[in-house]
Amino acid sequence: MKEVGNGDDEILSLVVRDIWLRSRLPVQVLEEVWFLVDQRGIGRLTKEEFVVGLWLIDQRLKGRKLPPKVGDSVWASVTGLGTRGVKVRLKDGGGRKKR
Repeated sequence: MKEVGNGDDEILSLVVRDIWLRSRLPVQVLEEVWFLVDQRGIGRLTKEEFVVGLWLIDQRLKGRKLPPKVGDSVWASVTGLGTRGVKVRLKDGGGRKKR
């Protein structure tokens, strides 16, 4: 198995399997998701590939069919996710107590 980078941005297949199996989708569906997102074919997913896989699983759980290919707009939506973080808006004004 070839190494890519230092592995800090990769998730091992065993970890992915453990998390994805919690969806209770058939193994064949999860395998299809893997093949849709595994762009490098090395047995590990990047964080972005993992997130897109979770999104596909969520779509399948909502009754939607898996696409034949993951669209560029989906990949663009997760590119650099780990470096730019995720903004969360709090409904109550940042946790402050209202007076």
